[in-house]
Amino acid sequence: MAVHAGLKSGTSTADMRLSTLYPKERPMSCDHIDVITSPSSQKILVYCRYLARELGLSVEDVWWGYASCPDHVENPYYLHMHVTKPFNAIPEFWFTDAQVLGYASGNTTEVIQSEIRQDLEIRLRDDV
Repeated sequence: MAVHAGLKSGTSTADMRLSTLYPKERPMSCDHIDVITSPSSQKILVYCRYLARELGLSVEDVWWGYASCPDHVENPYYLHMHVTKPFNAIPEFWFTDAQVLGYASGNTTEVIQSEIRQDLEIRLRDDV
């Protein structure tokens, strides 16, 4: 099952959209929806947009999702960023519910920001 929630470029948190990628699948539990629509998850989306501007990246979309697959039993929440300039890629970051929910309180802020920043800086450096 895969579901995503995110912010389109130029939208606010209030305009956040939640959609099912595969509508024939069974509905996602409220617990998973609560994580990907939590204040912490929204703050991470805002951080991604801020970081993209700081690094000079154009980002078309940033969104959260949940995937119940064997490879990510421990960390089923993913964050995707669709970067369009200066390179075209969709970096993917996987987190646990505790990591996502701990962001707003500061418990996981540094770790999450560092992981996202390092990945984007490496992609930016390697693209040049």
